[in-house]
Amino acid sequence: MRIPFDSLTLAAVVAEVRRMVGCRVQQASQPDADTLVLSLYGPGGESWLLLSWHAEFARMHLSFRKPRNAPAPPGLLQAVRAHVVGGRLESVEQEGFDRIARLSFRGPKGRRQIVLEAMGKHSNLALLDEAGRILSCGKVVGRSKSRRPLVPGQPYSPPPFDPKPSLLDAAEPSDLEHREGASPFLLKWIRTHGAGFDAAIAEVRAAAAGAGGAYLSPGHGAYPLDPRPLGLESFARPSISVALDQHYSAHLVRVAFEQARSSLEGQLRRILEARRRALEGVRQGLDESDAAEVLTRQAELLLAFGPSAEAGSHTVTAFDADGRPVELAFDPEAGWLGTAERLFARAKRLKAAARELGIRKVRLTEELGDLEAALQKLRTATQMREVEEVRELAAARRWLSQQQPGKAGEAERPFEGHRVREVHGPGGVVALVGLNAEANDYLTTRVAKPNDLWLHVRGAVSAHVVIPTGNRPERVTREQLEWAARLAVENSPSKHSGFVPVDYTLKKHVRKPRGSAPGGVFYTHEKTIHVEREKRAPAP
Repeated sequence: MRIPFDSLTLAAVVAEVRRMVGCRVQQASQPDADTLVLSLYGPGGESWLLLSWHAEFARMHLSFRKPRNAPAPPGLLQAVRAHVVGGRLESVEQEGFDRIARLSFRGPKGRRQIVLEAMGKHSNLALLDEAGRILSCGKVVGRSKSRRPLVPGQPYSPPPFDPKPSLLDAAEPSDLEHREGASPFLLKWIRTHGAGFDAAIAEVRAAAAGAGGAYLSPGHGAYPLDPRPLGLESFARPSISVALDQHYSAHLVRVAFEQARSSLEGQLRRILEARRRALEGVRQGLDESDAAEVLTRQAELLLAFGPSAEAGSHTVTAFDADGRPVELAFDPEAGWLGTAERLFARAKRLKAAARELGIRKVRLTEELGDLEAALQKLRTATQMREVEEVRELAAARRWLSQQQPGKAGEAERPFEGHRVREVHGPGGVVALVGLNAEANDYLTTRVAKPNDLWLHVRGAVSAHVVIPTGNRPERVTREQLEWAARLAVENSPSKHSGFVPVDYTLKKHVRKPRGSAPGGVFYTHEKTIHVEREKRAPAP
């Protein structure tokens, strides 16, 4: 059960912060995008007032840890420093019994206000001038996104909710619903109070006035009422701010840990599935390479029995090692000798491919084991340090599609951020597909090597598809070429056509004309594959 930062909690915090009225604002910090911290100095020394408009953790309370400074002050922080720092806190008020707090300051440029709306995904913070115009805000909300925009330079208006009577004025147990500040958690607490409604509502009113207690329920939250009637373990704390600060200090660390672990686990699982698909393709390629022995035997039989072929025939009867007759066909134009040479050459390519596929199979199998071990370590991790160790391993192995920011704060992205997709196909072949004109341009001019195979739908717009060959384009099989041609068709406006011609050539025969648009090229020495798309039966 999660304890919310509701209207009652805000009321208790407001009552506590009112004791800081008259304190001087010494400094302002914005440690993250959704948090502002004001350093207040008064008779008791320095205090830090934290204001958060996070969509899930919006809150206000005194903090007991010195805040970090943002390396580059955001616009809101610069405005607060210009208009509030150096001034004094004049008042702290809650809007009715809602989750809105209004802090007034007398600053170097006159009276200024900070309004915090701690309202879930609609949470925000606004800095107002003396006339109530917005000087800056945590999140700019335009008219297209809300009927109540929050835009600098425009007058501030409160959320457009229908007015409701306050929960603090409720006189009967049946009169609790549809009241301002009636959070489900608070209503449940009132209804389970052992001493009855009158005693419960009296405690609520005392807590709202700052005369209640402060309780921390580890793992659940902090509240100005003891949550034990709801079955939650709780510990008394000196103030509501102490309870809130202790809860969020631990909770946000835990949330960050879970998010980091979940995000990394998701990325590694995607890599694991990609490697499994690649390994399956390699296994298929190895199965296909078994045909090399068959082709060699056919070529040897053609050499042995080809001279006995009748003139004008394109078949010859041969006898295998067991003396059984075998009918062999050969190309009439190439003859039995040319056909045998082709079979030997094809068998040689398959054997060479089998050697490389065998090496790739070993490497993929080892990598799959390493990935599964990394995922197991993530599943059992209990500290951020363990997650970072796995992340460092993943970065070193280049498993992550987007590396985390390094010392320079810049993310390393594959293909320099261009939309190029890597696809694994039959026999372990890999194809690179450009997903827009800029990616096509980058793929063809910056990534592809001279002897890589390049494919494009003939006479039409399509993705550029590149098959890296390692300077051995002859090793790419017809099946792999047809598969890559289908990728070009699937990433083109012709993807719904029934019969699509796709040209392929070596990248060294592709040129980009000077001054042409991104993706614009011309090419020569091309050959054509015709891709026939499956026709789907009409819907019944």
